[in-house]
Amino acid sequence: MKRLATFWLMLLMFGSSALSQDQPGAPDRAPLLLVQQIPLPNVGGRIDHFTFDGKRKRVIGAALGNNTVEVVDTFAGRDIHSISGPPTSGRGLRRRVQ
Repeated sequence: MKRLATFWLMLLMFGSSALSQDQPGAPDRAPLLLVQQIPLPNVGGRIDHFTFDGKRKRVIGAALGNNTVEVVDTFAGRDIHSISGPPTSGRGLRRRVQ
């Protein structure tokens, strides 16, 4: 019984380390590269919490410095819309369902 437990322990240790090794033929991934800079002239202060809309190629981010949500078209390289008036009390945005 002790031999069987030792066998399973060794199999678990060496098997898990063998499975965690990188594949020898797998290509290395490229690092993130800066492609473009898009100016946001109407934004002051801190920018936080981004999301990306891949279908429309837009980035939506919260500009906390001036209490707006900015919509940036990455294809055109410009700020296309600014949503003002998010709640200043508490954190985050809330959607009201009617």
